[in-house]
Amino acid sequence: MATRVGGPPEFVPADAGVLVDPLDVDALVDALRAAAALPCPNPAARAAAERHDVREQARRVEQVLERAAAESR
Repeated sequence: MATRVGGPPEFVPADAGVLVDPLDVDALVDALRAAAALPCPNPAARAAAERHDVREQARRVEQVLERAAAESR
């Protein structure tokens, strides 16, 4: 479970977790129940996390920098 504030919607697809308004107490209760009902381990959550792994992010940054360097030559 994560809140809809601060970026998690980008990281939590529907089948991997539950997003909730942090100020809605009833929604928080429902979200906790829904999150507890998700499979464990959760393949969708693992796949989502892999896309944001620090090594993957570093690889993407490296590609951007290599492209920028090549275009400046």
